[in-house]
Amino acid sequence: MEMLGPMPGISSWWSQVRGRGLGPGVAFGLHFLSMQLLLVADAVWVRNDVAAALPSTDWSIHHAEPHVVVEAAVKHPPTAVVVDMQVGSMGGMAVIRSLREAMSMGILPTAPLILLLDRAADRFIAKRSGADRSLLKPFTAQEMRKALAFS
Repeated sequence: MEMLGPMPGISSWWSQVRGRGLGPGVAFGLHFLSMQLLLVADAVWVRNDVAAALPSTDWSIHHAEPHVVVEAAVKHPPTAVVVDMQVGSMGGMAVIRSLREAMSMGILPTAPLILLLDRAADRFIAKRSGADRSLLKPFTAQEMRKALAFS
């Protein structure tokens, strides 16, 4: 089989896909590999809502405690990370900041960081923490899927 040369725009897209730990099966919609979601949430209802919003065949969910989130992300490199603002002793903002720092140091591949908020006024905090996106709880499955979309 003959390999074609790089196509404009494809190489940057492919590097983003590879940087997220995805293989060609997922990249081309074949779903041979599952996408990895790292979820940091204490409340059972939040965990259940996130799990219910995702198609189970496409995503694997790994739960992490706030104080070991970077280690958990190294062990299971995430496609995306969802953090509840009201998590444990560390708080969602601190979790996002520690993940963002690990990504900037090259410890973790870049992945979208989504912060789950309790009130709309906290959107300012989400931006300050370094979150890529934020969702107001309770959220719909459609809102979660849109936040996780690669665009």
